[in-house]
Amino acid sequence: PQSNQRLCRLLSGSSREPAQASAIVILLKGLKDRGCAPVLRRLLSHPAGPLVVDCAEALAAAGDSEALAPLRALVSGAHADPRFAGAAGPALLTRVERSLAAIPPAE
Repeated sequence: PQSNQRLCRLLSGSSREPAQASAIVILLKGLKDRGCAPVLRRLLSHPAGPLVVDCAEALAAAGDSEALAPLRALVSGAHADPRFAGAAGPALLTRVERSLAAIPPAE
């Protein structure tokens, strides 16, 4: 838990460097810990599409039901979202949709 808090602090400070932030998010995804969920949810608005997708997958791995609404909004607005444009866009969106489907509804 204490190391997870360090990762959360690192993630909060690394959002300007998407590759570094993605590496931290991938570690967090493997831990399946909800402790960094607020930071991950905040990063769903980051301009780097791959980082957003990594955050969605980490939130799904943690089962963060509070991420359902922001992920639904992300998916519903994807057609006008430049993060999902271009050749990689459909694959990125598919990963977000899978993440959304993997999160159980709040009880």
